[in-house]
Amino acid sequence: MEGAGSNKGDISLGLIDEVLAVVTVDDVLSILPGKFDLKGDEWSGECPSGHDSKSGKSFNLNQNKKMFNCWNCGAAGNLIQLVELHNTGAVSSGYTDNFQ
Repeated sequence: MEGAGSNKGDISLGLIDEVLAVVTVDDVLSILPGKFDLKGDEWSGECPSGHDSKSGKSFNLNQNKKMFNCWNCGAAGNLIQLVELHNTGAVSSGYTDNFQ
């Protein structure tokens, strides 16, 4: 399989780049619970990790960079990691540094 690493579970950065090139912010937002507001190129709302937030706006997702950050729990990363956060409640650090 082109782009896959040599070990099972090892994903190449090329494959990650390919996925990020075709997945849109709208695709990811459509699977997340809650309401998100767009201001400029930033979406804001409740963090998909499920923690409580007094303001309801601790989570930000940049439309152009396809990167997210929660100022409350500290979760941050790209769209792949955002889906991971939604599905598992945690973000792996396996490839975080490559996208910041």
